[in-house]
Formats: sequence, C-alpha cells, structure tokens
Amino acid sequence: MQIIHLLCVFTALIAPAAPKDKCYMHEQCKNCIRTAGCQWCAEPIFNTETMNRCFESGTVRCGRNYIYPKPNNDKYRTLQDNNFSTDVLFRPQRVQLKLHVGEEYSLKLKYKHTRDYPVDLYYLMDLSASMEDDKDSLSKLGSKLAAEMQALTRDFRLGFGSFVDKVEMPYVSTVPEKLQVPCTLKSKQPCAPPYGFKNHLKLDTNTSLFSMRVNEAKVSGNLDFPEGGFDAIMQAIVCQKQIGWRQKARHLLVFSTDADFHFAGDGRLAGLVEPNDMQCYVTDDGNYTHSLVFDYPSISQINQVAKQHNINLIFAITDGASKIYKNLVGSIEGSSYGILSGDSSNVVKLVRDEYQVRIIS
Repeated sequence: MQIIHLLCVFTALIAPAAPKDKCYMHEQCKNCIRTAGCQWCAEPIFNTETMNRCFESGTVRCGRNYIYPKPNNDKYRTLQDNNFSTDVLFRPQRVQLKLHVGEEYSLKLKYKHTRDYPVDLYYLMDLSASMEDDKDSLSKLGSKLAAEMQALTRDFRLGFGSFVDKVEMPYVSTVPEKLQVPCTLKSKQPCAPPYGFKNHLKLDTNTSLFSMRVNEAKVSGNLDFPEGGFDAIMQAIVCQKQIGWRQKARHLLVFSTDADFHFAGDGRLAGLVEPNDMQCYVTDDGNYTHSLVFDYPSISQINQVAKQHNINLIFAITDGASKIYKNLVGSIEGSSYGILSGDSSNVVKLVRDEYQVRIIS
C-alpha cells in the first residue's frame, strides 16, 4: 500500500490579508472584521481618542465579551474519516473549517493508491476514410490493450464507439448516391453511409468483444476536414447508462482522430442554430438521434460535463493535428494528448503511459 501525504492550504476569500497597521485605518466594525488579523472592540465605554476600536488581534485591552470576531480556537473539525478501502482513497473525507476572511489554514491529507481500483475505458474513434489503417490496427491490438490495462488493475472494462459527422451539407455530401457510398476505401471496398455517433460496445469485462466490434465497424466518409467528434464526446460522457460508466471507477475516454474538430457555431453552416443542450440522445441500440437537431458543443461545455462526470479525456491524435489538441487540453481539465504513429500501432503504449502519468502518478 502506497500512502501519499498531501498538504493543502486553504484561504478564506473575499478580502486580502492586511499589514499590521491597516487595522487602525478602519472606523466601522464591518470593514474591520472583514480584514484578516483585525478585531473590533464594542465596549460601550471606550476612549476612542487614545485608542482605535479596530486593532490587531491581542494588542488592545478590551473586555473579552466585547471583542468581535471571537478568538477562534476551534478552526478545524473532522466530520468523516473512514479507513482506506477500495472506495476510500483520501483521509479524511469531510472536514469543517471556520476561518476569518483572508486567514490561511494548512490541512494534511493522506492519499492511498489502490492497485485494483476499477477502471472504465471507452475508446472513441474517428471512422472517416482517412482512419482506415488505424481502425485495422486497433482491431488487432484490442487484446493487447486489455492485457496492458489489466496489468494495472484487475477490475477493468472496455467499450468502443465511433463517429464521422453530421449528415448534412457542408459536412457530408447529400447527393443520394453519396449518402449511400460516400467514398471508396484503399481495399476498393465501398464506404458505409455516414453517421454522427454510434456506440458499438457498452463498457464490458469481456474485452475480446472489443476487437470484434472494432473489426465490424464500417469506415465512412465526409467532405470537410474537421470532424464531428465533439458531438460524440458529449454523448459518450452524458449517456452514463448507455455507455455503462460506473459511479465508483476511474473513467478514461480515449479520443482517436487525425483531424480538427467542429465546435459551437459551426452548426449554423447547416442551419442548426439550437445550442447543444448537453443531454443524452443515444438509443439502446447505440444510435445518436439528435445530430441534426442541435449545434456542436462548445469547448466549455465539453469541459463542464467532463468535470461533472469525472471523465479523463486522452486525445490520441496523429502528428498533423497535434498543435490544435495541445491547445485544447489546456481548456479541458484532466485531459491530455499523445501522438499516434501513422497506423496507430503505438496506441497501447500511449494509453498505458498516459494512464500512469495522469491518473496514478
């Protein structure tokens, strides 16, 4: 068992700490007690010509019952301190602090890393035509990815989803023939019809299903370079039941693409002016039904739902898209990015390394 001791410093907000001589500047009680380190003497008989009612704590003789705020000898109280377990990684869990405005308090916390803490990993992949080789590599590496993660935790589940873009001009061709066969693959096989987002495999302990579902997923095509990945990320996060996220588990969402992304405002190009409402619209059979109802999510909306549902996003992207995703992770808390090789053959190492660095280090 590895226990890490953490030191947290809390500061009561609203007013900054004041230099010692600042207390004597205040002539009103409300301003005095808002200043850190200052107290107010409310004694009725008080010589204000020689002394100021606002003074630095402990420096003026004043009846104990007339000093405000009262000296705080009970600043800290532990409310909940359960022993470490599979579900309890921090001690204490709940505390109560009573601080004056601007006052600091140092609190010691203990953290224990649990080797077999549950992990849910959902792999969300761009299946536009340019990712054909990457899909083939991922289907072959599914068992290896599962084995690597199971070496870190025995309580591991794996899921798979894919995306292309909104099925509307200018994102995809709406020519009837192109809606059925938008492109031809390197294998000379026709592309599948485009779609917004599909959940192919709910999070499952049967990781052998992962390779099967990846292999079965059909590659499609679109017109413009940016993809509809933000729609897919939003649905993969907020559709807790459909994806199968567990409440007490680490949540990893691996997002794999070689392209830029559409975001809020781009939907107007197709007449989609209704802002994304951050709700789930994935059916039990895995189809996203509201792709042509709402605009794409904004970056702040993605950040909001990722924080709300404790999702760690890992952007596994090709080198050509690295600059924009490097900037993106600065706006999404708990996210990171890594560079895929040309055919995604290094994806297992990328996911393992990011998990170790970002989650358990």
